[in-house]
Amino acid sequence: MLHTTFLSYSRRDLAAVDQIAERLAGFRVPVWLDRRDLPVSLPWFDEVKAVIEAADLVVVCDSPDWKDSTACQLELKAAQAVHKTICTVDVRTSTPDAATEMIMAMVRGTSPRRWAHTEVTARAAIWARAGRTTGSLIGGRLLRQAIDVLRAGDPPLSPATHQYIVRSIRRRRYRRWTAVIAGLLTVATTVVFCLGAVLLGLLPDELERRDALVEPLTVRDQPAFPDPYAEIAAARARVLDGTGQAWLNRTDLARKLAAPLPDVSYPLASRIAGFAGSPRGARATVADDRGRLFTGTDATGTVAAAALRDIIRAAHNARTTSRDGRRVAVTAAGDGIVRVFTRSGARLTFLRAVTVPGAAGPTSFSPDGRFLAVAAGPGVTVVDIRTGLTVADLRGSVGVARALTWSADGGRVWAVAGADRVTSWPWRSGRVIVDDPARGFVALAGPADDGLLAAVDRGGRVSLVNPARAAVPRTIATGAREVTDADLSRDGRTLVLATTRGLVVHATDRGTERTIPTSGCTVVDLAVDESGERAYVACPPAGVRVYALADGRLLSSADIPVVDESSVTLHAKDAVFVGDSIGELHRYDRQLGHHRRLVDGTCMLPARRVDTDRAGTTVVFAGDGPSHHTCMYQAQLVHGRWQRNLHQLPPGPGKKAHAVALAPDGATAVIGLSDGTVYLWRIDSLDPIGTHHDFGGEVRGAAFSRDGGTVLVASEDGLLEQFPACTQCGSADELARQASDILNRATAMGLYAG
Repeated sequence: MLHTTFLSYSRRDLAAVDQIAERLAGFRVPVWLDRRDLPVSLPWFDEVKAVIEAADLVVVCDSPDWKDSTACQLELKAAQAVHKTICTVDVRTSTPDAATEMIMAMVRGTSPRRWAHTEVTARAAIWARAGRTTGSLIGGRLLRQAIDVLRAGDPPLSPATHQYIVRSIRRRRYRRWTAVIAGLLTVATTVVFCLGAVLLGLLPDELERRDALVEPLTVRDQPAFPDPYAEIAAARARVLDGTGQAWLNRTDLARKLAAPLPDVSYPLASRIAGFAGSPRGARATVADDRGRLFTGTDATGTVAAAALRDIIRAAHNARTTSRDGRRVAVTAAGDGIVRVFTRSGARLTFLRAVTVPGAAGPTSFSPDGRFLAVAAGPGVTVVDIRTGLTVADLRGSVGVARALTWSADGGRVWAVAGADRVTSWPWRSGRVIVDDPARGFVALAGPADDGLLAAVDRGGRVSLVNPARAAVPRTIATGAREVTDADLSRDGRTLVLATTRGLVVHATDRGTERTIPTSGCTVVDLAVDESGERAYVACPPAGVRVYALADGRLLSSADIPVVDESSVTLHAKDAVFVGDSIGELHRYDRQLGHHRRLVDGTCMLPARRVDTDRAGTTVVFAGDGPSHHTCMYQAQLVHGRWQRNLHQLPPGPGKKAHAVALAPDGATAVIGLSDGTVYLWRIDSLDPIGTHHDFGGEVRGAAFSRDGGTVLVASEDGLLEQFPACTQCGSADELARQASDILNRATAMGLYAG
């Protein structure tokens, strides 16, 4: 992110720093501050150093805690090494307004030479990391500005940046001399050739032949944007081509099938001026440029001229307001950024900037104001406003989307695409059971023998879910508060909730409760044995403990040498599996006596969640990894020996694994991440077999139904959703059949003509 303001701060000063960042955002100053709770490491330092190189100004949020922070001192040294302008503000003694004014004075004083210094420093760093290729060198106006900085010596340049500018100058000289020599050779060749052709009387024929050879190549009848249906058709063909790489083709096709595609699309005979979603969401009410109204494809009457003007104005306005009037979205032409503001009276306060692929077009708020749909070319991106996470990328329309609206229930997005086509998507791929933003789910426990699961929110409210009916037959209000985790006994009668003060044991059949204090132990994970008599808890740094639920006695405890425990699970016989803070897996007996380390750490960061099958021979555990990779381990007992496989996802926006579950048969695993993504795996597969991304908040709970056919997922933004457990993991023939069904529907709706 070039030309930002980098804030170096201690996390203990975050409250004051957030106020400064908010005020700078109000002045439209781009700010970068690292909100991740990551240890000092080589990947962390490489990323932070790259951001500092791309910053115009480095702000030191000075305080005693900042001086004591190793990470902050490394940031300061990195800024000094590349000669950045450094502004120091004391966040303990200065008010946020005074600190902001001091920073703004330095921002306004940034000279063109300083801007060029930042640009060329960042590009030089990218050039060095890319292997010093000539394709990354600069030219034109930027090179002239870089030469000016080089000659002036102010600001100073690092040796790498100096070499980068010199190499760019040499390439410019080489190109100039090459152009001169090529021009001279071309002129000489043309003169000789023309004289020879005239003498031989063949010049007209030669010119005609050359015209045919150098006729400009033009792309005719090609879509302006990628056609997902054509990609599905090509992937379907690869699945069945028998080339020996079917596994790769199946993965490619599975990902394309998982993308939300329109299921309603129809053209009108005249140009569309604007439209609005109908209450039931099955059709849209459309106004054409002749002042007629349509519902579906049937004309139903004539709209008044004033109403038509309002529809046209809404369809082309670059400023959109939510229905309650509290939020405003503004797009600027062609920059791919939507700026969202909160409104209080006549005052607008900047909330966040949303980036979409391509140029941002029309926008529309969902009826409840939680989501924002943004048109970008023929596609639509749906973003959760609270977190800024993208929850859906809707593709498959025809033409550029120029107006958007939502159905009244918020489950469908409608778009006017091109001149005359109306298209809509059901943007969530799963079946919604609970959608209540006031509830922040923290755990999904079970299933019990009767098939019920317990979705528990932070306030101690429990929804008992029946996966077979995708319904909540019963809701329980417990006395627990500040819940961190929960588990359910096999018979479904005992629900244990971990809180910041201890364990709350709730009898679901009688409604009685008792509290077990866990002195010196803040529970981060717990597991209840199948009888409902014991609870095993992980509470770093106190270790692993086991409590008797009948009387609250501490039965046993154990410590893992050197590191803190972070997660715990059980299987039906005699094993307790514990994941620790550096990604290692340990096995205990039920009395926490015999200890064995099964898996050494590879990602070197916490194994946040652990699960096992009923036999206790397969264990999956997931956590964080360096550079935002997410690690998922798989450990299996094969012929008496434990073996390990490591699956690693590509980098993402701060991904952490807060939920992991294994199907009862041990064949399929699910992992939920902090960016709202859910992945399905087949054990021993190399890539995910299914992907869902319907969540605007962190996924905090995941569980399979008792028969393993359904996955339930709970998120911190109050969403409880259900998916088929294996949507894209069938045979090649099954995937090809799904692709054929999508292509046939698209062809019938006029979306695909391949």
